[in-house]
Amino acid sequence: MTTTFDLQRAAMAIVGASSVERHVLLVLALRADIATRRCTPGIARLVADTGLSERAVQNATKALAAAGHITRDERRGRGIVYTVHPRTTCTPEDDAPPQDVHPRTTCTPAPRAGTPAPRAPKQPGTTITPKRASPSQGTRTRSRSGLPGDWQPAPLTGRAAAAAADWRPDRIASELDRFRNHAAATGRAMADWDAAWRNWVTGADRFDKPDAKPPDAGNWRSRGRFRDPLLNAFENEPLSQHHES
Repeated sequence: MTTTFDLQRAAMAIVGASSVERHVLLVLALRADIATRRCTPGIARLVADTGLSERAVQNATKALAAAGHITRDERRGRGIVYTVHPRTTCTPEDDAPPQDVHPRTTCTPAPRAGTPAPRAPKQPGTTITPKRASPSQGTRTRSRSGLPGDWQPAPLTGRAAAAAADWRPDRIASELDRFRNHAAATGRAMADWDAAWRNWVTGADRFDKPDAKPPDAGNWRSRGRFRDPLLNAFENEPLSQHHES
């Protein structure tokens, strides 16, 4: 079944018509009845629909009728009836000589295709080797825990051993008791208690100065020197390990 869209598409497919003629034909196709393909718009209506002048519309309808795209049926007192039948193919003239038909009885083989290009070699797959964590990263990611009840410090090395070299024989035992009591009182958790003990020993002389005074609450420069000794020992743990290695 032919639709208005089919009729308009046929109007757009005509050849040899000017843009003005094609515009008028599209408007007539839009207004035509689908069953009869007829419409009866007046010249004034076509002028309003196309935006063209009256003379341009009249010339376009006459040219379309002459080309066989429409039929104009002028009825006195009733206007013009347009029948839309766009010609999408060329019809030979009546006086054209007959054309000899030469049907093909055999199929012409297609030219032989060239040799296909060789297949590209398969590229070896790329294997991504995961990076191994560095020792420092492994140390930082170790889980922390409180001081075990049976913990015993490892022998002092590096700066901690140098700091304790001038201590009295009972100083080590005294500092170890303070270290354990402080850890139990604060409930701190460490990743490496041996490293924290070495840092404690390294800074013990600085914390035990007799002229040390509490820091001024408004003096931010002095706060770090009088903080929790165990907290300082923990924060200095990577630095101590770096110097001792």
